[in-house]
Amino acid sequence: MDGMDLVREGRDGVCMALSHGRGVGLAQIQHGGPDEVAIPGTNSILRRSPNTGSIDPMFPPRSASRFLAKLLRLLARNWAWFALAALTGMAGWSALGDGVKDAILELDVVQPVFSVLPIEIDAIQKIIPLGNLNPRGGHTLPTDHIYFDYGDNTNLQVRAPGPGSVFALRPQSKGDLKVEIRVNSNLSYYLTHIIPDPGIVVGASIRVGQVLGHPSGRSMLDLGAYDTRVRLKGLVNPDRYPPSTLQTVPPLALFVEPLKSRLYTKVTRDGPDKDGRIDYDQAGAVSGNWFLAEPEPSMKSGGRQEFGANELAFAYDVQHPSLPRVSIGGTVAPAGVYGLAPESPDPRRVTMETGIVAFRLTGPFDRPNNAPPGASPQASPGILLAQMLNDHELKVEWFERRDSFPNPAFTSHALIYRR
Repeated sequence: MDGMDLVREGRDGVCMALSHGRGVGLAQIQHGGPDEVAIPGTNSILRRSPNTGSIDPMFPPRSASRFLAKLLRLLARNWAWFALAALTGMAGWSALGDGVKDAILELDVVQPVFSVLPIEIDAIQKIIPLGNLNPRGGHTLPTDHIYFDYGDNTNLQVRAPGPGSVFALRPQSKGDLKVEIRVNSNLSYYLTHIIPDPGIVVGASIRVGQVLGHPSGRSMLDLGAYDTRVRLKGLVNPDRYPPSTLQTVPPLALFVEPLKSRLYTKVTRDGPDKDGRIDYDQAGAVSGNWFLAEPEPSMKSGGRQEFGANELAFAYDVQHPSLPRVSIGGTVAPAGVYGLAPESPDPRRVTMETGIVAFRLTGPFDRPNNAPPGASPQASPGILLAQMLNDHELKVEWFERRDSFPNPAFTSHALIYRR
């Protein structure tokens, strides 16, 4: 079995891939006996097969019906892949499609890994979930981390929510640091905009709840997490992204109860999904992230988003996820987060066959002055013409102070963006 296995045995016990619908984590499960292993904090156990010696997940009666229903749906959708795996032995699991592997990881076996809050709960004024858009601050694309807003309270300590070891300290633009911590071979997390204590150096072992330092005073503390077994499907060109983006997992989903529920009450987002989303790419359509063709940017350097001015995103509002947004870095048009007028087409439906379309923009709606749902659109700052040239190239041009465009046509100022 490879890194996407559901269960793996090791010297210290059994590692199990975990998910509960909001993200994937990892549990290190100590052997409780020769035949069975209890999973702390869940209703599940692992049982050793008497024939093969392998470790298999077992579920109590009250979880069995839900598990069986998911398993039947999984088999119905992916019977051909499972037949291949059965015919070729365990090596066949490496041939399973990513969607099948993701479905396997969705079986309800849960073990959070964060048991301490990074800052005091009463100091958290609000939490901005994954997917915030802030092109003026360098985040033209939806952000792969969340924000703890602590206001002007700088008399705080930042603590490690989970154990691990420091593998990187990355300077930030305002003189503070990003501290990256590896929990195990799959899961890592990071905290950004802190001033670390002297003992927080690369290679240092970190205990749960250990003081890492104090906030830098920028009113926001970033928390991100990623898992090597995750691959976001809504990012169609993986070469554009560092692992911390491509393998993002929702950080709040990794907290134990009751901390997790308390944190979700602080999230400023409509609807039941409080984790947010960052991957809106749709192959062959306008929806999602775009990068200026010249110069050809890369986001892998340093694990951080770069070339924000040369980026463009058709995404959704982080606070009101039903509202479409166009995030412009500042090259094709003035930097900002814009809305779409009602007559504008749905970016998810604009393909090569659609031809040239006119997106009439409203706003901008950059935070903290984001318009609430149902607000009257401001006077349009202009129209963004767009045309899909092929599945991976988008032609765009900005026309300022235009409310309509009866015969849309590009000029020599049009720019080409790529996935």
